[in-house]
Amino acid sequence: MKNKKLYWIWLTTKPYINSTKITWLWEHFETITDIYEANDYSGIEGIGQKEIQSLLDKDLSEAERIIKRTEQIGAKILTYEDINFPDMLRNIIDPPYVLYIKGEIMNWDRLLPIGVVGSRKPTDYGKLITARLSRDMTKMGITVVSGMARGLDKEAAWAALRAGGKTIAVLGSGIDVIYPPENETLYNEICEHGAVITEYPPGSGALPGHFPERNRIIAGLSKGVLVTEAHLKSGSLITARYALENGRDVFSVPGNVLDERYAGTNALIQQGAKLVMYASDVMEEYPYAAKLLKPQKIQVVIKTQDMPKSEAEILPIQNEQKITIESKKYALLKDDEREIIKLLIDANMHIDDIARQLDKPVGAINTTLTMLEVKSLVKKLPGNNYQLKL
Repeated sequence: MKNKKLYWIWLTTKPYINSTKITWLWEHFETITDIYEANDYSGIEGIGQKEIQSLLDKDLSEAERIIKRTEQIGAKILTYEDINFPDMLRNIIDPPYVLYIKGEIMNWDRLLPIGVVGSRKPTDYGKLITARLSRDMTKMGITVVSGMARGLDKEAAWAALRAGGKTIAVLGSGIDVIYPPENETLYNEICEHGAVITEYPPGSGALPGHFPERNRIIAGLSKGVLVTEAHLKSGSLITARYALENGRDVFSVPGNVLDERYAGTNALIQQGAKLVMYASDVMEEYPYAAKLLKPQKIQVVIKTQDMPKSEAEILPIQNEQKITIESKKYALLKDDEREIIKLLIDANMHIDDIARQLDKPVGAINTTLTMLEVKSLVKKLPGNNYQLKL
């Protein structure tokens, strides 16, 4: 059997096939292998003659080239079916079905990620407030997610790194195409202390249409999105809209009502976004996280040409929630329940994988998982995947 990654890359790089059409195909066929091997795509919503002709081309050479190039640059590929694929992204409208990642494959569901976005031509006030909020949120345990764009995205990422935290950047280009090019040092630091993510294969340029698509991933990967400075036509408001569409929180920093450069953030507040002045304004929306985000005994020192030595700090990383089977809430569980909890502490899992790991029938595992759901200790995800409920 061919590597399923080949089929996923084949599908996501097909002309005329976007994430919406992949969703329709995914709902029609049972597996990615079925999608690839099919010879009849007629009668599927949104799949017309152009799409059918594209899908009937079964050549995998481009997918093989992409996998080879990804390995050469030290990046990794996650597909929608992979157990390490972020569940936050599985559940959004038009999810990315393939992710290219350079840096750490994080334990996504143990993080509290907040997207920080704003103007590409910020004021001094915008830079100051973005850096302060990003730094303080990082020290509280929040993981800053940005687009690594010019302006406030860049400020947010650097502030998180200076505070000794992990940060995530979502690109609108291939994983090996640094845009803007002046952010090369920042890109390298994020790869070292976090992750750079994109849905575009290596070599893909930073095309204008990629950035609105990129914004849906920033919003989808985040529990909430913080807009720190934006005018009314800012791309940051697109990210905020994606956040709302996918049930995420929206936060906004107020600005001078007489200055159009703050018209977007002020409008968000008028429309119901939470007004933010301090990092604690964001953190108080996630009271469970305040108890679960614990400092790690890790130190990070960052000194780069873009950062004066005096600004480099040595601080504990505080981004990951530490959970063990010895936690009090698991003390009264039965042995079969504790076995499943132990597995889910490390990663989300499909019910079939749990059954294989524990060498038990799927039916028995399903019964135990149902009991754990009743006890609000696990959560069922799409596709019979399960995660620990925090």
